[in-house]
Amino acid sequence: AISSFKGALSAAPESVDAHMCLGNILQKLTRHEDAIACFERALSLAPDNSGALNNLGYSLVALNRPQRAVELYQQAIAITPENAEFHNNLGNAYEQLRLPEKAVASYENALALDPLHSNALSHLSSGKRKMCDWDGMEKIDETIIDHVKGDRVAISPFSFLTVTDDPALQLSCASQFQKSHQTGKPFPSPTVTATGRKKLRVGYFSDTFRRHAISYLIVQLLELHDRSRFEICGFSYSPDDQSPIRRRIEASFDAFHDVSQQGDDELAHSLQASDLDILVDLNGHTDGSRLSVLARRPAPIQAHFLGYPGTLGADFIDYLFVDEYLVPRDQAHRYAENLIWLPDSYQVNDRKRAIAETTPSRADCGLPADGFVFCCFNQTSKITPSQFDIWMRLLQTIPGSVLWLL
Repeated sequence: AISSFKGALSAAPESVDAHMCLGNILQKLTRHEDAIACFERALSLAPDNSGALNNLGYSLVALNRPQRAVELYQQAIAITPENAEFHNNLGNAYEQLRLPEKAVASYENALALDPLHSNALSHLSSGKRKMCDWDGMEKIDETIIDHVKGDRVAISPFSFLTVTDDPALQLSCASQFQKSHQTGKPFPSPTVTATGRKKLRVGYFSDTFRRHAISYLIVQLLELHDRSRFEICGFSYSPDDQSPIRRRIEASFDAFHDVSQQGDDELAHSLQASDLDILVDLNGHTDGSRLSVLARRPAPIQAHFLGYPGTLGADFIDYLFVDEYLVPRDQAHRYAENLIWLPDSYQVNDRKRAIAETTPSRADCGLPADGFVFCCFNQTSKITPSQFDIWMRLLQTIPGSVLWLL
């Protein structure tokens, strides 16, 4: 397709449609810088092309440049105000700018135009929770659950985790979402063969090899792998943030590959060419996920670990590492994967984590000198009204107690 559209542009260099189509293909391949050039060229020829404004904004958000994207989406909406996708994408840009009130308003506008817009519905739910704005949440949750039960709208499994703790519904949600987002054909079924290598080759695949919670948790595990039995490879599709944890992560692998500039097909072929025995995904259905790459089956055995605490609902993920707190054994049938129960806790950590030289006092933290301190350092989106009711009853029952939130 790229070759064909480049040929079209050679014949008609001022074809807005050809610039747009080429940009769309490059965008699907996650070649966003190249896509941006196409959309900007289209806009130089047709400044009021709302599609070009929207698509340019999408690639800018993908490259973490939301401020300009907001301006472009606003221009697109001014030209085509009835387009729900434009309002939804504006919400995504506001969300990246950490402006949840504006994001929620944009998602509400999108849903007013298209009540079945799945991204807007998912993000409206999570956006209101981030603000602990629970007015109307019960109705929103009921709508989302009805959509999942009726298989009408592909809801984000990550946002659905805070809607209900019903494992059967979570499996349905994940399966529906995965089917609707799966692109690209799988490679011919790989087989595990005797390669003659002494060591099994294990790959870890993630966009979290940077200043991210997953890196702080997993880095010593990578360092402690038994090198007499395993060869450990890292595949990072996030840009290098030059952080100390990134440098330590890189050093923890026998081979580290920065694949952040590769599209899905190219990346899947790179993984396949690495001749892995086992490929471990660390993102699941969280931000930055590229499960579409794993859907192509670049490795004979594929597993998920640590990043996402639920089922991925995908037939190309063979195993999920869990513990008996994360997944009670009587709920195993609610998971699409084969489950591997780790002893004690599935969540690794790093014993080398630096501890502060000084311990702050209660006063330093704005806490009272006496009284029991209840703490919740989760993101606010994980706080539910029912949990908050319990906490308030505790505070009323226990004199002098306080609640300390992140």
